[in-house]
Amino acid sequence: MDELQLAKDQAISSVLLSLESSSARVGALARQEIIHQRRIPPDEIIQSIEKVTPEDMQCVAQECFISEELALGALGKLNGFAVDRSRLEI
Repeated sequence: MDELQLAKDQAISSVLLSLESSSARVGALARQEIIHQRRIPPDEIIQSIEKVTPEDMQCVAQECFISEELALGALGKLNGFAVDRSRLEI
């Protein structure tokens, strides 16, 4: 099973599990009304997840992961840890 299918299965499982909690259902309905001005049935959400292709993921990655906008944050004892900006290139 490839990584995309695993991610889809996880997302679908999350949708289905959220149906068991009344507070999660209410929160999801409120978000849907605010963002989409309508209720989105779970079947429609699952169909949308199942339609995602590797090409869709590549397109999103190219839009989101831009070398010029990447940043690196680190916490804790770094013991002289340093990263040259050129190493953050995609």
